Amino acid sequence: MAKAQPFPWFDESWIEGEHDKIVAASAELRDHLKLFHASFEVFHQCLRQHPYAGRPEALVVLRLIARVFNTTGACLKLARAGYFQPSFAMVRDIVEIEFLADLFSRDPKSLSQWISADAKTRKKEFKPVAVRDILDRLDGLTSKKRAEVYSLLSAHASHVDLDGFQIISPGNMTQIGPFPSEKVLTAPFQELAKHLQFACIHLMKVLKPTAPDILAPLKDMNSALVEWRQKYRLQN
Repeated sequence: MAKAQPFPWFDESWIEGEHDKIVAASAELRDHLKLFHASFEVFHQCLRQHPYAGRPEALVVLRLIARVFNTTGACLKLARAGYFQPSFAMVRDIVEIEFLADLFSRDPKSLSQWISADAKTRKKEFKPVAVRDILDRLDGLTSKKRAEVYSLLSAHASHVDLDGFQIISPGNMTQIGPFPSEKVLTAPFQELAKHLQFACIHLMKVLKPTAPDILAPLKDMNSALVEWRQKYRLQN
């Protein structure tokens, strides 16, 4: 009896190859990747070196770091394979953590409240719109820029919306499955670069690492960030 063949996985290797060529030829995309790698190294060392025994707040922050690490990896994997819509959805996940960590860094008590609250209270008081509104009030903002960022990513990636079809229909020609595209690939790189840096900055403010093995890559990331911001205008 012939041995049953395993169910075949999708093979996006040719798309990945095309995107690798695009990244290799693009100074901008390589600059974004440099920032991603610097952030990855900070997260990696935090998860390896930062103490958390008897410190529930530190453990929770490390778990948020692990989520950002994994989500960023998934975002890049999906973009490289040509799955642009779910790649953008990963960026929105990072934006939620970015805003939550920003709140925790400004109001340390809110982290303890978030940890100790029951599910119903946490959902009510720390849902994304509530966190955005608190941050806007702290900044004295009335323009709702955070809501605009969140809504844009929701419409183009996470929610089923007509605007989201643009990602799978370049030039109004709907593509079935993944496909290579320099233009579309650049967009998640740009969005990820903008939001990953702030997620990293806010999480480090909350964690307050002191271990030399963490501070060294953190210094490297800050240098990479200064370099990146000198080249690319940051718009929030």
